[in-house]
Amino acid sequence: MSVRIDRLIFGYVVFSVGKDGIAKAGTRLLRSGLTADIDGEGSFEVSLHSLKKYRAALFGMEHTESEVRGLPGALLKNRKRYGVLAALVLSFCFYLIFGGNIWDVRVSGNENIDEAAIRAELREYGLYPGCRVGKGGFEDIEIKVLGGSENIGWINVNRVGRVAYVVIKEKKVPDKSEEEPFGYSNIVASTDCIIEEITVKSGIAAVKVGDTVPSGSLLISGVLPDETGGGFVNAEGRVIGRATESITVNIPRKATVTEYGEQRLTELTVKIFDFSLNIFKRYRKIDYEYVIIEDAKECFAFGKYRLPLEIRRTYIREKTEKQVVYSDSELISMASRELLSKREASLAEKEVLRIKTSGGFTAEGYEMTSVVTALCDVGIERIFSEKGDGEQGWLKK
Repeated sequence: MSVRIDRLIFGYVVFSVGKDGIAKAGTRLLRSGLTADIDGEGSFEVSLHSLKKYRAALFGMEHTESEVRGLPGALLKNRKRYGVLAALVLSFCFYLIFGGNIWDVRVSGNENIDEAAIRAELREYGLYPGCRVGKGGFEDIEIKVLGGSENIGWINVNRVGRVAYVVIKEKKVPDKSEEEPFGYSNIVASTDCIIEEITVKSGIAAVKVGDTVPSGSLLISGVLPDETGGGFVNAEGRVIGRATESITVNIPRKATVTEYGEQRLTELTVKIFDFSLNIFKRYRKIDYEYVIIEDAKECFAFGKYRLPLEIRRTYIREKTEKQVVYSDSELISMASRELLSKREASLAEKEVLRIKTSGGFTAEGYEMTSVVTALCDVGIERIFSEKGDGEQGWLKK
């Protein structure tokens, strides 16, 4: 009978029910949501943290339990004679194994490069929490990082105690705004509107206040007239227009909704350096749809020193779908909330002048519409080349 390493470290007890009690014990454990690897003699191991559950499941049934085994059992058995010696031996072994390791890697100097990407690159070249790197190995890592990275222009790795400090300097990225623009630009209307205000910084105004213009109309031209010397410029300015738009939502009377059950822990794992130790895992047949939720928590000493220890938990939540039929009042309430949310998103940067809202029941459910009149910036830039004008001269929006 092989023993799991986590049970050896945290302790376990051997239960024995005999050959005649294997079937009965298995049934009781399954009813309690427990599992056990029972051998042909009726023996199986139980970790210390699950001991009470297994005892409760087998209550009233004839069985035997061994003394505590594993490391806790050895320490308990020899606590008087060898307790201190065992602790010293374990401490010494831990120091021999992990004493020369790097426990933490700290990165600084990055502004645009994601720290996670830098850590992944350092791990690829052998620098990560739990690794063992001599002083001469840092230079090799620096050379590999500089040779393999497109964004890092300089790097220095230094070790202080069990912490590796990584300082980088990013390569300067050319500012695209300094590049020469391709072609020239006009400013045109983004929607049908009535012009309320126009301010020109560069170019020639093609409309005046009070004009009614359709979407796509020229507002500020980048083509200078001959009487001013001619030529082309990038049109700049701001045009405020009074525009009307309709915002509509439709809520169906019948819908499929998803409901989620209680969150349940299914697995608990402790990661020490790159070694993962499974502490708890629920083995159970799942015959329904579910969502998996995972979280990982890093451990710190004194609130600021990160330890090479991470606790990972996995949960499941039962997911069920059901058909619902909304009442008239529910439809109106849902439509109002959704329309308000959609309207706020659309009118965030506009000055609202008038809102007219109406609604009515349809064959599928309920429809609600808001007709909104607002003041907004209606000018958008379109670039053109010297080779053409009008629609044919625009190269991009």
